[in-house]
Amino acid sequence: MSRRRKRSYKNVKITIPLDDYIVLREVLSSKGYPSVTEWVREIVEKEISRIKEELQPTGWIKLDLDPLVFVDKLSEIFSKKCVKICGQSLPLTIVAKDYSEEENLASRFCNILLSVIKDVFASFGLENQVYGYKCYPEPHVASLATLVFYIDEYPYTVSLETKTMFNEEMRLQMEIKGLRVSGELILSFWRKKLYEILVRRLTKWNPKFEGENIVFDIADDQLSEFENGIIEALKVFGEVLGSNVLNVESNIGPSSVKFQADYVRNNIFYNIAVEGDKEEITPSKYRIYLKISA
Repeated sequence: MSRRRKRSYKNVKITIPLDDYIVLREVLSSKGYPSVTEWVREIVEKEISRIKEELQPTGWIKLDLDPLVFVDKLSEIFSKKCVKICGQSLPLTIVAKDYSEEENLASRFCNILLSVIKDVFASFGLENQVYGYKCYPEPHVASLATLVFYIDEYPYTVSLETKTMFNEEMRLQMEIKGLRVSGELILSFWRKKLYEILVRRLTKWNPKFEGENIVFDIADDQLSEFENGIIEALKVFGEVLGSNVLNVESNIGPSSVKFQADYVRNNIFYNIAVEGDKEEITPSKYRIYLKISA
C-alpha cells in the first residue's frame, strides 16, 4: 500500500488595524463567517486555485514537444509523401494547364497536408491533443493550400512554400520547396532564448523589461548600430535553432520599428519578427519598445 506524501505548511501572519478588524468581524459575521481568519483562508484558497489554473501550460507548450523536433518529423513525412504521391523529391515541380487543374492541385495538396500533419502528431502519440483541422485550397495564391489546426484555443498553420512562374507554353509552373509553419509555433519554446540573445547583443543600451517589451533609450546617432545589433541577434538565433537565415529585413521609421527574419530548417520555412514603437523623449533621443512576434 502506497503512502501519501505528507504535505508541509507555512504559517503566514498578517496585521490588520484594530478599527478595520472590528468592522470586518461585524460585516463577516453577518455573512455567516465564524471569524476573520476563516474569511481570509477562503480568499487565499480561491486565489491559489486561480493562480494554479493560470500556470497550467496551454497551446503548443501543453504538448511538451520541442518545435524543432516537430519540424524535422514534418519534413521527413512530407518528403516521403511527395515521393510516394508525386514521384518527386523536394523541391518538386508541378504544372497546371488551366485554372481548373490548379484547383484540383490545391485540393489534392490539402489532402496531403492533412494526412501529413495527422501522421506527425500520431508519431508522437499526440493525436488526441490536436483538433479543428481545416485545410483551405488556394489555387490563386502562391501557398496553394493552407492547413489550420488548434491546440486548446490556439491556432497554428502549415502551408506550402512555393515559387510560381509561367513556362514556355504559358502554363502555370509551380516549384514546391517545402512547407511553411507559423512562427508562433517555433516561439512557443524559443521566445525566451531570442530575448536572451537580444539583451546580450544590445546590452550597451541598458535594456529594461516592461511586460513583454524590452525598452531601450537610444541617441539618434546610435540608431544604425542598434539596427545592426538586432539584425545580428536574429542571425545568431537562426544558428541556435540549426536553421539557415534566408533574409533579414529591417525598418526604423519615425514612430515604429520592425525587423523580420526568414529561416529554413530541413525544407520547413518560418519567419520571426521583432517590432515595436519608437517615441522621441528629447531632441535626438528615442525610446524604443521591442516585442517578439511572428
